[in-house]
Amino acid sequence: MIEYGVKNKDELIREIRQMEIQNRDRKGLEAVLGTEEGRWFLMRLLDTCCIMQTTFTGNSQSFFNEGRRSVGIDIVKNIATLLGVKGIEQKQLAELEYIQHQERINELITRKVGESNG
Repeated sequence: MIEYGVKNKDELIREIRQMEIQNRDRKGLEAVLGTEEGRWFLMRLLDTCCIMQTTFTGNSQSFFNEGRRSVGIDIVKNIATLLGVKGIEQKQLAELEYIQHQERINELITRKVGESNG
């Protein structure tokens, strides 16, 4: 059972809500990172969020891109904050699996394109 400090009613309600949400977030991240399929989905989501690239376009599209990027950064931050070292290790595993799968796709493309040209 989670212990809550002595607070007024509104503070207690906010604290309970925040702790319960964090607990569900932690369990959700553990579930996603606990399977290869979940790690794949996470990496696709982070790719969509453009966290590893610049988002500036010189026009209003930049605001949209930065919003997406902000969501991705929050997800990565939650992995580190809620899961600690284990979460970081699982995220790194997700990145490795993602790169390996992309390499397999590229090999398949090369093989299929070579077969169709031959």
